[in-house]
Amino acid sequence: MYKGIKKYVVFLCVGMLLFHMTACGKNVNENTQVGQTETQQDSQNTSEVKVPIADATDILTKVWQSFEAEDTDGNPYNDRFAIMGGHFDTAVMDMPAKYDLTQTTDLELIYCVPQTISLMLDDAATMVHLMVASTFTAGAYHVSDVANVRTAVDGMKQQIEGNHWLDGFPDSYLVATIDEQYVISAVGNAEVMEYFEAVLKDIYGKQFVIHVKQSVR
Repeated sequence: MYKGIKKYVVFLCVGMLLFHMTACGKNVNENTQVGQTETQQDSQNTSEVKVPIADATDILTKVWQSFEAEDTDGNPYNDRFAIMGGHFDTAVMDMPAKYDLTQTTDLELIYCVPQTISLMLDDAATMVHLMVASTFTAGAYHVSDVANVRTAVDGMKQQIEGNHWLDGFPDSYLVATIDEQYVISAVGNAEVMEYFEAVLKDIYGKQFVIHVKQSVR
């Protein structure tokens, strides 16, 4: 009975989420401010030691574990909030999770990964704010052929910029790579995004490269 109730709650939350979102379109919002920075290398970690990566889920899990379970410093933007990981059919609550890449329609709808780009991926993990996707949504994606990484970066950038956010525009977004084979995309509140970026830099150092970083409003 408990499992049935939990599954119902997950579907209810996802239903509310999808109600507030529309598919990523092709029109760039006129209020989008261009602040793009190509291939930034601002890492705070100067170590040459390469951090191993198990898979896409490992990347987001390391970041999520850096968020505080309880507020200890008075900063609300590095506190954990309610999230869902993976596809809602097999959703994991309160942590990032592996995403089923056969669910290409929802990957495009929620995470702004074009279906043409999803065919280039062989591993993915996601996390999304449980109620308001524009507050924070992030994904880590492994591109099966490194020759397609730049195409994946450009495709996700265009898809994010074309999204029509019915629940309010996110403050900013970024698209980055780790080890030139994992693509990281995220949108959300400016302060949360700054923390997300800082943690990735701190963990992965020079392995982490920002390709696009823009204010949305």
